[in-house]
Amino acid sequence: MNKLTIIYITEIGDSDDPHLILDLIYNDERPRTCTYRYDKAWEGFEWIDGDSEPNMSREIRDLFDSKAMDSVFDIIQRTRKTVSIEIC
Repeated sequence: MNKLTIIYITEIGDSDDPHLILDLIYNDERPRTCTYRYDKAWEGFEWIDGDSEPNMSREIRDLFDSKAMDSVFDIIQRTRKTVSIEIC
């Protein structure tokens, strides 16, 4: 079983270019604080600063790099909630 937990920390920047700061915890590893921004041209979130993303299983990495994860990031940004993804 592999689990990725994404914890909302804060948002900085302005409404035209917000930056989302998140803690990523993969399985029992230490939290990694990463900053993402929404790239309008690419239509998705991209890592721009902070710790490197955790070394995830292929299944979770494929999901993490997909458009579906952009929707999850959008939900996290709007609700300021924690999300966990678990693949057994």
